[in-house]
Amino acid sequence: MLLRRLLKSALIPSLIIATFAVLTLPAWAADLNELKSKIKAHNAEIQKLEKEIATYQKELSSTQATASSLKSDLAALETTRKKLGADIKVTENEIAKTDLTIEKLSINIDSENNTLSRRRTAIAEILRRWRTSQDVSIVEAVIQQDNLSDLWIELSDFASLQKELQDDLVEVSENKAELERVKTESEKEQERLRDLEIQLGDQKIIAEQNKEKKDELLKTTQNKEVEYQKLLSDKVAERESFEKELHDLESQLRYVLDPSSLPPSGKGVLSWPLKEIFITQKFGNTEFAKSGAYNGNGHNGADFRATVGTPIYSAGAGVVTATGNTDKGQCLSYGKWILIKHDNGLSTLYGHLSLISVNRNQAVETGQMIGYSGDTGYATGPHLHLSVFASDGIQVMNLGEWYEQTGRSATASGCARAGVSIPVASYSAYLDPLLYL
Repeated sequence: MLLRRLLKSALIPSLIIATFAVLTLPAWAADLNELKSKIKAHNAEIQKLEKEIATYQKELSSTQATASSLKSDLAALETTRKKLGADIKVTENEIAKTDLTIEKLSINIDSENNTLSRRRTAIAEILRRWRTSQDVSIVEAVIQQDNLSDLWIELSDFASLQKELQDDLVEVSENKAELERVKTESEKEQERLRDLEIQLGDQKIIAEQNKEKKDELLKTTQNKEVEYQKLLSDKVAERESFEKELHDLESQLRYVLDPSSLPPSGKGVLSWPLKEIFITQKFGNTEFAKSGAYNGNGHNGADFRATVGTPIYSAGAGVVTATGNTDKGQCLSYGKWILIKHDNGLSTLYGHLSLISVNRNQAVETGQMIGYSGDTGYATGPHLHLSVFASDGIQVMNLGEWYEQTGRSATASGCARAGVSIPVASYSAYLDPLLYL
């Protein structure tokens, strides 16, 4: 009966370990249940805030549809303030939820590590006792048995032990795979947390910009409608003056488009730069262009509805050629902009941004957040302007240097005096974004 005793004793550690797991599991389960409850509460708060944000966005769309007035502009700024505040609260809840998720994953990792360690210990003990049993030869085992039937029973127990070992080894492998999966998920959540913390900082900057804009508007207009209308009139005049300068510059550029240098047009060549798409103006000779805008040259991109602070994403992988701000020197135009050169012969320009989150020469991936929408430059309301160019036909030019090269005085233009840089291209290099999105 020696073999049976050894086999039975070999199983004792497994039983002890299994009992220990059952006794300790409720503590982990209690922690996990509490974390899940807190995560659920944050999700509920996020959903509530997103409904609030949707209401603000609807109000802003309605305000943009009305005639421009000081009252409507101030109302839009106030609604934007509330919307940005809700954006910040959403991000704060996302950060808190992600912290809890990481904590939950940490508990899962500890649990999987403990389970893996216990199984390995149990297997090691079984193997140790199994090796001890090998010291008893078959002849000795036969001699020590009272009858052969007991021997066959013990040999059957030995086969069962082998099966148990095989099952334990399979479970160890599965536990290890689950541990690796949870660790990978935890690393992704850690990365998401870093991105959210950066986003929160950006949103606070944009909220402060909105407050400063409202304060500046009240100071400039002295809260008088007549002063506001004069401000609008001056802005239109500045826009028309700069558009003429830009037209003079671009009309001198020469570029012959080589269709073979571009990808075939089609859906999905470029990705949408926003999560929610609503096109407010298309490319070319639009109704707004016919009204006299763009110096009679048509709209050189596509416009998308996007309230201030909406994340903007790169339409493709590539490298940031340059960034800039044409509001310096009162050039208006694109306002804060980003130009990205992609690997397929196309370049994309993102204009009217409130904040830029990338730097010159930085590599970006498709769908990577690069900035936030706004109403900088010449914009009748917050939106994203997207232009697409043949990369060979686009360049970034410093207007002050261009004035010097053409023999003109830089003092003739505020844009030139401020040394503003802007992407410029021959009209033949402009492409319809909707052909590639």
